[in-house]
Amino acid sequence: MSFRSRSTRRIKEGREKRADYGDGIYVEYSYEGSGTDWTTLDAPTIGHIERRFTDDGNLGGWLTPGGGEIIFTYNDNGQLETETDPSGQVTRYTYDAVGRVKTVTDEATGLVTEHHYDSLPEGIADPDPNIAD
Repeated sequence: MSFRSRSTRRIKEGREKRADYGDGIYVEYSYEGSGTDWTTLDAPTIGHIERRFTDDGNLGGWLTPGGGEIIFTYNDNGQLETETDPSGQVTRYTYDAVGRVKTVTDEATGLVTEHHYDSLPEGIADPDPNIAD
């Protein structure tokens, strides 16, 4: 088993700017504003990746090395609602009253994955009683 050493260069805000793994393998990061999450990543073995964030800090999407875009939307509770892949295929998520994933629907195929949990805590009504727990 071989291990690579890693050297890291940080910018004044303490955010990682470049990680060098030796032998020409490195990752360079870029940031927007004062956020601590990188917004672009460049590396010879990966290519160029961009992350886009919503105004409230959620991950809004990715621009992939091949130029495809992945888009995320969120509901009013900040939970992932849809994920759209580069070909336009949508996956939709629903949640139960306590915020657990209830269904995952592949809109291209119509396949629905239902998640079942133990009973809801006392006093919490099921928001969609038509879907069995």
